[in-house]
Amino acid sequence: MQPGSKLITPLLLTFVLIAAIIFFTEPLLTKSGIYANVLHAANILMLLLSLIVFFIQYKAMHSSNPHAFVRAVMMGMIIKMFVSIGAVLVYYAANPDGFSKISVAASLVIYLLYMAVENVMLRKLNRKKNA
Repeated sequence: MQPGSKLITPLLLTFVLIAAIIFFTEPLLTKSGIYANVLHAANILMLLLSLIVFFIQYKAMHSSNPHAFVRAVMMGMIIKMFVSIGAVLVYYAANPDGFSKISVAASLVIYLLYMAVENVMLRKLNRKKNA
């Protein structure tokens, strides 16, 4: 079974939900000093990273080597961590005077939401016999 749209639906729903929340609460976010464009960029970045890491882990889940899945999970964490750090550094380098620490902290919440959704998805797939 190839991972298709049915398997990535939770990630896509998470993306749409977070984008809607950011869109509808933009005035409140701006009043709090949080830049909505930073959150939208973080949402897009986390969706792309989560999709890449999910497909890597999905492939490793079906490997005959039992250690392949553990390596894939560790590799996924490292990929997400370094890309996230790189994104924060690029954001700071591009806008050192307008750098918003609270926007970066809010982006961390988006990271955690995607991580939780991804873990739930993988646990459900791991329970199925021929996932």
